[in-house]
Amino acid sequence: MRFFSRAADPYERAKILIPALFIMFVVVVGGFIAESVSENKAREQLLAAVNRSITVRFEGRTLARSTSILAVLRSLHHVWPHHTGPTNPLCLELVAADTTIAITIAHDSDTPGEYWVYRPGHNCHDDPLGQEAGRINNPTLDTLLPWPVR
Repeated sequence: MRFFSRAADPYERAKILIPALFIMFVVVVGGFIAESVSENKAREQLLAAVNRSITVRFEGRTLARSTSILAVLRSLHHVWPHHTGPTNPLCLELVAADTTIAITIAHDSDTPGEYWVYRPGHNCHDDPLGQEAGRINNPTLDTLLPWPVR
């Protein structure tokens, strides 16, 4: 109890608090770095899959405007968080000559024309949509994809 007493030496407190604050800082910054590296890797893998893909499927059916959808998906990039979230997720498949890659695209909850893009996989937030790969800012996706009625 001496640590919390008023008569305790302030240097004694500092010997404990400064290392504790440093450790907390390292953990928080390390978390941000790990999340950024994970998103960058997911985006690189997804963009590589988009570049190899020929068509886009939804519920087993090839979408008529696959070429346009793939062109919009190439604009995938990082967006700094702005306290919104994904809504109305849509699961698609990118079909290449030899592989099929699943992705999920969701509307942003607040910003019209912004879409969250995910690929299946582990993520540090245990997000059921998967691993975030970035966002797309292009309102034409509303006309290109078969979104459910909101």
